[in-house]
Amino acid sequence: MQDSINQIVQGFLSRGRDKKAQAVQLYQETFDLDEIQSKAVCCGTIVPNWWLEFDRAPLELLEELFSPKRIRELESGAESTTRERKRYRTHRLSQVRDGDYDADEIPGFWIHQIMDLKGDDIFGLTTVTGYSFSFIGTQFHGLFSWVEDCIDYLKMRGVVRDLQHFRRVRRRPATLGWRTHTVIQESNLQLPFLFP
Repeated sequence: MQDSINQIVQGFLSRGRDKKAQAVQLYQETFDLDEIQSKAVCCGTIVPNWWLEFDRAPLELLEELFSPKRIRELESGAESTTRERKRYRTHRLSQVRDGDYDADEIPGFWIHQIMDLKGDDIFGLTTVTGYSFSFIGTQFHGLFSWVEDCIDYLKMRGVVRDLQHFRRVRRRPATLGWRTHTVIQESNLQLPFLFP
């Protein structure tokens, strides 16, 4: 196993595009879901941008936010206003905060640290949707040099919620525009949840 880890880390850190691609493939072949969960350094929830976009379809949601007259106008094709879209988005985010959402649509994520024998490390990002009693779906999003790169990748695709760190991880050097302190462990648990 350590040989695979060394190959993954050194391949990803190399300058060659082919070596990076081979490192990603080896990572996917080597690590399983349990391994990733048990070595997570960071986890949370990502609310996808598409889920926050104004949608006329969930009528019960619109009934909470708008008057019956305005709902009829929207159903007839009226354009939503900036204020209405903002109100809709705020309401959707509050649903996630309150735990009133569907885990089939709102993924949890974890970031897995991979360290070789030389002490070099990289991070794998995986999201998970679904429920343990029905179907769990995972999606690997790639390898990254820094935890912050994983978070930035997620932020381009949605709103990051409930971000938790579990042990010290190295940070991007100040010369690259980030603070040099390390992230302190916030919890003694491996993960606060197995699935969203």
